[in-house]
Amino acid sequence: MKWIKDPDTYNSDVLAISLCEAKIIAGLLKKARRDALKKYDYYKDLHEAGEATGRQQTLMDQYESLFELLNNFINMTE
Repeated sequence: MKWIKDPDTYNSDVLAISLCEAKIIAGLLKKARRDALKKYDYYKDLHEAGEATGRQQTLMDQYESLFELLNNFINMTE
């Protein structure tokens, strides 16, 4: 794992990791993905029942985004 400068963008650092390192990180993120999905499902149920507050709807969106991010990273390594 190392930081590299991206010559295509102004003053941008990029973290480069090997496939082996990505697989290790993906394994660690599986629990976080499962937790994010549980919380998303909880808030989605409230939303579908029409009982969600504005804050709960915002949390639903945030957990959905988090789940998708984690899921995409994990799927890239499999």
